[in-house]
Amino acid sequence: MPFAGQHAAPEVEAQIAQHVRRMNSSRHIPPTPAIYQRVSQENRLFIFNVGPWRHKRELGSAGTFFIPACPEGKDYSDPVIIMGVVEEPYPINEVKCENLITEGTDLANQVLGEGPFIPKSTSFRPFGVFISNSEKPTKEELAAAKAELAQKYLELVNEASTAFANGHKEAQEVIRPEWHFVAARALRKSEAECPWLGNTQTPAARSECPGCGVVYKVGVIKCKDCGFVLDKPRYDKAVKDGMFS
Repeated sequence: MPFAGQHAAPEVEAQIAQHVRRMNSSRHIPPTPAIYQRVSQENRLFIFNVGPWRHKRELGSAGTFFIPACPEGKDYSDPVIIMGVVEEPYPINEVKCENLITEGTDLANQVLGEGPFIPKSTSFRPFGVFISNSEKPTKEELAAAKAELAQKYLELVNEASTAFANGHKEAQEVIRPEWHFVAARALRKSEAECPWLGNTQTPAARSECPGCGVVYKVGVIKCKDCGFVLDKPRYDKAVKDGMFS
């Protein structure tokens, strides 16, 4: 018999989860008033990206947001759209829910990684991500975002150059092609300026998981974060050999 505080058996956890889903599906959720819908539509926010990197923000019950990279040759990415009024059903008893109302500005800032009690280091703004009130960003907004991005490029190049100057071990630990090489090439740096660009000892190539966006080393069979199969032929062979169930 398990002691208090121990994890329940898997079958008990499954029964609890099933009960919660059943309860949630049976609760009445009040309809959104028409005026809220109109205000929400009229005050939408748009999160754009002028940088070459895709970003992900996990926000618990609000969900996971993926900000696409800016396509090559374009001035900015497709937007992540945040409604002006954000609603989230909140259960108050076994049969009824109420809608929690939040301003879209608050959610947009959380996606960006800015706001009260949020560490400055989590912001996507230095990477060229910004919020606009318009479906088409202004020249001023684009100029500001690109200036932030240029500063981040410089920081990454300086970081890689310092690591390279401190020796092979630190270069191996710090330099990442998907970040530092991209920054150097965006600034049109040559190998003479950044000798680590031609260093064959730098870490193996990396890519993004199509399932969750996590960066992984090329050659991995299966994403450890979401389970997406990254190399199907090798995965099938591994299953056949008993490496995966």
